[in-house]
Amino acid sequence: MIVTTQNEVLFTRLQWPAVEVYDAAARIIAKLARLDPQFVTWHDMPTSGKDPGAMFDDREKMLERLDADIERRVKEYPDWPDAKSAHLALTTGVGPNWRKAGRAELVIDTFSGRGVFSLREPDKAYGKATPSILKAAMSALVEELDPTFGNNDIKVKTAEGELVSYRFNRRLYQHRQFFGWLGYVPVDLPHARIRDAYETIKAGKGTIVVSVPGLFDPADDAQVDKAHRVEMDLASYELLPVIDPNLKS
Repeated sequence: MIVTTQNEVLFTRLQWPAVEVYDAAARIIAKLARLDPQFVTWHDMPTSGKDPGAMFDDREKMLERLDADIERRVKEYPDWPDAKSAHLALTTGVGPNWRKAGRAELVIDTFSGRGVFSLREPDKAYGKATPSILKAAMSALVEELDPTFGNNDIKVKTAEGELVSYRFNRRLYQHRQFFGWLGYVPVDLPHARIRDAYETIKAGKGTIVVSVPGLFDPADDAQVDKAHRVEMDLASYELLPVIDPNLKS
């Protein structure tokens, strides 16, 4: 059973005002909404138990909340340039729907340069459509955020009750970014150059690479071996960024 799966893209940190972050999220959501009805209605993340939050469609309210969040950071960190950047965190399920299978989250964090799309128990909610949803979501993030890299982590619960995460338990390199089920590189990478991958898809200025077809299981040694071969290929092209040169693989 898939517990969670998460697409993450990394982009150059930007000082985006609230309106630009909101509009980028709106364009991403418009693309997601074509995939499944569950991706139509979004809510921002409440900041506390007493915070009712706001519906994403309420543009005026959302912009007020984003601007207020920026004002709080500027007062708290007046010398931090990135304090003026907006941070947006959305979900399709709050309150009793928080644990619902298929619940999605979308995060655009301009001061850390991260964009995230994640799903809870997607195999229960979307079944075999899950890979197509993840590919489309990665494409939407790429088109709007122009990232330098993207990857996918997946956490599963085995029949024995063990939790296995690709990022923490099965990654190939410790000193490089992991790639996982699928990801993004900012170059044109035809399938002929990376034949260990299942599929390559043109996206934005670069390429989405799919390591393994179908539902990826990080507890499956054969599937992990395929993902590792793709990561070795990417590393040979210097497309798997080094995150700590002091660590050994």
